[in-house]
Amino acid sequence: MRNAVSYRLGKDGIGEIIFDDPTEKVNILTSTVMAELDGIISRIASSADIRALLFKSTKQGVFIAGADIREIAGIKSEEEAGEKSRLGQEIMNKISDLHVPTICVIGGACLGGGLELALACDYRIVSDSQSVRMGSPETTLGVIPGFGGTWRLTRLIGLARGAGMILSGNSVNARSAMRYGLADALYTEAFIDEKTSEFVEKILDLKRKSKKNRMARRIISGSFAGRTVIYLKARKELLRRTRGLYEAPLIALKTMIKNYPKKLSRALIIERKAFSKVAVSSQAKNLISVYFLNEELKKAYKVPEGLQAGPEGSDIKLAGLLGAGKMGGGIAWLFSNSDIRVRMKDISWQYVAAGLKAIRDIYGELEKKHKIEGREAGLKIHKVSGTIDYSGFQNADVVIEAITEDRDAKIKMLKELENYVRADSVIATNTSSFSIRELSGELRHPERFLGFHFFNPVNRMPLIEVIRGEKTSDRSLYKMINLARILKKIPVVVNDSNGFLVNRVLMSYLTEAVIMMEEGVDFTRIDSSIYNYGMPMGPFALMDEIVLKTAVKVAAILEKAYPERSVKSKLMPEFVKNSSLTGRSAGTGFYIYKKKRKFPNPAVRIILKNNEIKRINVSDDEITERCILRMINEAAYCLGERIIESPGHLDMALILGTGFPPFRGGLLRSADETGIGRICEKLREYEARSGIRYKTAPLLQEMNEKKGRFYK
Repeated sequence: MRNAVSYRLGKDGIGEIIFDDPTEKVNILTSTVMAELDGIISRIASSADIRALLFKSTKQGVFIAGADIREIAGIKSEEEAGEKSRLGQEIMNKISDLHVPTICVIGGACLGGGLELALACDYRIVSDSQSVRMGSPETTLGVIPGFGGTWRLTRLIGLARGAGMILSGNSVNARSAMRYGLADALYTEAFIDEKTSEFVEKILDLKRKSKKNRMARRIISGSFAGRTVIYLKARKELLRRTRGLYEAPLIALKTMIKNYPKKLSRALIIERKAFSKVAVSSQAKNLISVYFLNEELKKAYKVPEGLQAGPEGSDIKLAGLLGAGKMGGGIAWLFSNSDIRVRMKDISWQYVAAGLKAIRDIYGELEKKHKIEGREAGLKIHKVSGTIDYSGFQNADVVIEAITEDRDAKIKMLKELENYVRADSVIATNTSSFSIRELSGELRHPERFLGFHFFNPVNRMPLIEVIRGEKTSDRSLYKMINLARILKKIPVVVNDSNGFLVNRVLMSYLTEAVIMMEEGVDFTRIDSSIYNYGMPMGPFALMDEIVLKTAVKVAAILEKAYPERSVKSKLMPEFVKNSSLTGRSAGTGFYIYKKKRKFPNPAVRIILKNNEIKRINVSDDEITERCILRMINEAAYCLGERIIESPGHLDMALILGTGFPPFRGGLLRSADETGIGRICEKLREYEARSGIRYKTAPLLQEMNEKKGRFYK
């Protein structure tokens, strides 16, 4: 088998190192690849025939995607981590120390260790391809750059900008790379070879190796006062964004600030020590495991052999949509943004207009963020049409029902819809709580019916639950899995039950929060405890986002479906009746919302006082423990009932659908870390104290008896 790295020297004295790993779809810097590269660089260092050296990739859309994440995941000790970092740093130093100009030619993804290699070169050329992305995503995996990136990136583009890239983990496109000073030339993809040759001859004519003196222009980063300002500002933004819950970005920031004024040799030692510390942390292991789970989920659910589900997207030209509310508008936007025509129906033109406004608002937001141009947004908006009858639905390839969460209304509309669509059209419901079985009971063709559950806000949440009913055909299922991916969403397939997966687990946690409030725990304390655990918001703030009326309606449906684990709320109906407790969209719910701030709504405390709810003190740990235990227990019920097949897919669904903190590795992985025995013990304690809703799931009992784990 050929090597992943090859070298050739042209008659003109221009050498080329070419990356093309035959064992991988993308180039990654494995130990084997690094060893091959090291051997080639050593030969070049002693060669007198070479005038300049190019680094290239022959893989379409990829230069180097980074270091080998599997090897990082396998690191067992700080000593092992330090040695891997040292070897990588030495190879990058060898590239930097070569006696000839080095030029990196980037026509695709150049990330992590790939960017560190590019930074070790004297020059970087990028193509105008949309696949060009340059960045340092290490902190999103719980680690930091370890091949010299914390020093070289900040020295090249300045401390503030370099720190911003490393701390966010975000990548930049070719034009931004030029603007930042990360790239030295930008050429049209079709002419990049020709233009690169011209560039090489030009720099050889300059008779100097590199442009490293341009670093001196970064004046503010060079002074102690300037670095202090950058540090304080970056730290403040970092704490706002991560709440201090993620270790790697904070360590990366300290490393960059400490390294900036130092010589490279000393900076590499500091970087190496910092990398060694984070590489063996539980956060790094958890975040890397989440990365692999996410990659696995993206590739899951392959179409069975012989099944004609249709090539991805080729047979979906028009989508029908029932319901033009906020959710409906978001779904219609999603189709238009993926260049699929969508026909939106509601009971009046007023509601259709509201749906169209929701679509325009999303595009307007994207325009403000420069993520889309006005002309392109206008073209996409024109892919949406509205109606108050079923005209046009006879041409729809798929129809999604997204009306209000009312069982009888849904059944009536779905039954009616069958009269207006083709025999081969797939019909899906966006219900969040009703089972597919009960909604399909009156359909003539239940085999083409399934659940397609979006999460709010549709334009931001990446998950779609694809729910298979008892009679759903394989063709319908895989057609909708393909559609989810066309819409740039991540599908997770679940079997039928009330609430499916995410809402079943989520509502157990929300109802536990409500019970605690009714016992006398201040709702702001509950929110604060859960927020500090790492959830994106507390349960009461989340109910404001959902809209209280909707949350109560879904809770009632699930109470009926799972009575043995439900406790009927005494106060929630009273909260719903109160006009000042509508939700965030109205500006008042459990909180009053003003601009970007929120305050506890006095109306909540008045209702609690009128119902003689006396405030009690419990620890933050107990608040969090009760909520998370309920989630773990309900998740175990779902696994035991085979609502979902894999603990990993369940964990990813909750991370993507509820924002469960990724640094904890997932709900079930965190349960493994706590210990199944300990989980069962705590559930028994709470059941004795608080009742049957804490009854341990059979799967947990079985795992406890067999000393098992969710992850083998």
